[in-house]
Amino acid sequence: MAKTMKSIKIGDSKMYDLNVIYSRNIALFSSNRNVDVKDVFAYELAPVQNAMFTEDGMRICKAKSTLKKSLQVEVSRRNAGDADVTVIDGSALLWTIHWPADGTVADFIDNVKTQLISYLSERDVYLILDRYHDYSIKSVTRDVRETVVSRKHHLLLLTKLPAQKVVLSSIESKKQLNLLLFKELTEDRLFHLRVTNKHKLVVTGEDSCPIEIRIEERRS
Repeated sequence: MAKTMKSIKIGDSKMYDLNVIYSRNIALFSSNRNVDVKDVFAYELAPVQNAMFTEDGMRICKAKSTLKKSLQVEVSRRNAGDADVTVIDGSALLWTIHWPADGTVADFIDNVKTQLISYLSERDVYLILDRYHDYSIKSVTRDVRETVVSRKHHLLLLTKLPAQKVVLSSIESKKQLNLLLFKELTEDRLFHLRVTNKHKLVVTGEDSCPIEIRIEERRS
């Protein structure tokens, strides 16, 4: 059986989960299905496909480009109609906003505000920042990114910005940046007065409960 079965190689040894193989075959053979034993043993019988994991047990991360290209559809702005709201992925926003090489964290947050102002001039904006839960489906991906970061930073508003990849590839650094951004967007009263008198800004941070900001224009 070992010669025809695929296995997981750990170190120099091939590992087979015989209990899983046994229990699955008992279930198959006790059913009313017409099962060919040779066909069954031609494939790995594991709870999760082995090809999803590396030899040391880490999940293999695939590029998103194929899926993105499949989903990408370009529509003429004239035919698309007017959108009711703008929904922003906070993680994508951090990667795409101008990152001032010689600036501070506050300078970067100002750049984020400038971008939000342009959106809020036309419609309501919903900004969803990353949330970090233990054992989530993104935990493995984040752990892999963390291995390329050699140094962690303590970020404050006046901290000089490290390189973008250094900050955004570190879970702790990115958490700090998200918290500072969330605090500035939800507590900056002058920013609210300037941009939320016509459209509302809704920000979701670490807490699953979103914060809605709207300063109604007073009429005499």
